[in-house]
Amino acid sequence: MSLAGNLACYAYTPAMTSAAPGERVRVQLTPAGVSDLTRYLGPRVAVAEGTLSSIRADGTVIVGVDWVQMMDGNRQAWNGEEAIAFPALDVAAIERRVLDSRRTAIGAAVLVAAVVALAVAALGTGSAGGGTGVGSGGPPP
Repeated sequence: MSLAGNLACYAYTPAMTSAAPGERVRVQLTPAGVSDLTRYLGPRVAVAEGTLSSIRADGTVIVGVDWVQMMDGNRQAWNGEEAIAFPALDVAAIERRVLDSRRTAIGAAVLVAAVVALAVAALGTGSAGGGTGVGSGGPPP
């Protein structure tokens, strides 16, 4: 991945109806959803992240899960089934990942400032050896 891709900052925003297939989403489960989906996600999983496959007419959300967050806040990679169906009654919220342009711009500005500071420091430590250029006074008499 490029430096620019690594520098980009993302945020999750509410997307109960605006998420589209292929988008990155986070599904927050209701307390009943934590219990109902234990057989698919494992115990105490409160949040699942992945790629939205589809939203069915009944509100069921199909997500290719690749990360889960436990009730205690710990986040871990998930290597279970390819896609999980989240019934509407088990979903507290759906958020989609969007580029956070403000945080990305700040990060880019910090990176540019760091590169400039390194360049100035590197140029400042260069040799100041003599020569016969302007102001050198020429050869001794």
